[in-house]
Amino acid sequence: MGIVGETHYQAQIRRSSEGETLEFVREPENQHDGDAVKVCRLSGETLGYIAAVRAGEMTRSLERGDRYEVILAEKTGSTACHGVVIHVRLLERKPTVRKKRSTTNH
Repeated sequence: MGIVGETHYQAQIRRSSEGETLEFVREPENQHDGDAVKVCRLSGETLGYIAAVRAGEMTRSLERGDRYEVILAEKTGSTACHGVVIHVRLLERKPTVRKKRSTTNH
């Protein structure tokens, strides 16, 4: 899976290593997207974000308590501008709690 926004995090990407374990971090205060999910090194350094088209689904998954293994699979691009490809594996999916419908008849 590719991520977005890497151009803003080049120094952090240069310090990272292929095979490194990463994590997803919710960023609900993000002014551009309340569903934003950062891709971070375990030290807390941001490498980029999950694309907005997937962020809402990922946000719901993380809020539910699902757990993921996230690995930096590949650093792409040139020495001047790196991109990042991550491998994501679902480790644990929590059940979705559904609200009961009201059965009151009027």
